[in-house]
Amino acid sequence: MSAPKNRVLFVGSPDADEVAQWAALRGWAMQQGFECTRTPAGGGVRCVVATTAVLRGSCSPAQERILHDVDAAGLRCLSVDAAYGWMSGDSSPGRPA
Repeated sequence: MSAPKNRVLFVGSPDADEVAQWAALRGWAMQQGFECTRTPAGGGVRCVVATTAVLRGSCSPAQERILHDVDAAGLRCLSVDAAYGWMSGDSSPGRPA
């Protein structure tokens, strides 16, 4: 069995302000054919979306390992807004209209 393709890895625990944004992105990403996951196991990760806290460096040792592996694999770690742009094939961040 081959590894799934076009997986989006979500890292961190969204705060109250981020929960709705993450839910919207996950729903939209699945409509675009991406598989959303909270674990990097299984391969096929093409994009990593992290909470604001994780992007600012406030993360657990497990999250630090994930970010290290992400960096070593040459993957991008993005905010919700930047992820919309990446998944749309647009290099500029922002949500689709």
